[in-house]
Amino acid sequence: MERKGIQTTPEGDVLADIHAMDWLDVGGGTHFKVLRLCTRTGQWALYVHMEPGARFQAHRHEGTGQFFVTKGELIYDAGSAKSGTYGFEPVFAVHVNAHCLVETEMLFLGEG
Repeated sequence: MERKGIQTTPEGDVLADIHAMDWLDVGGGTHFKVLRLCTRTGQWALYVHMEPGARFQAHRHEGTGQFFVTKGELIYDAGSAKSGTYGFEPVFAVHVNAHCLVETEMLFLGEG
């Protein structure tokens, strides 16, 4: 099966080409490319683009989250994550001040 930029196999393999995919505008200067969603496990993967000044609304994680910043800098409650930084967010982590001052991109892997 193939969607724009995404190839999958019946066994569950996924290849997602972010250069071929469209951005999903989620508001506030933030855009996602949904790389994977699994209704069976609750796992999901996003490629995130944030414009300078963009911020996430306050939120609580219902599952773990992991991210890797590929460009720019994510500033949030736990500190500053510059390009090249990996971050882990535990279940029920609360973030009220996640934002960026410069153009920022990251891979985000979530559960729940």
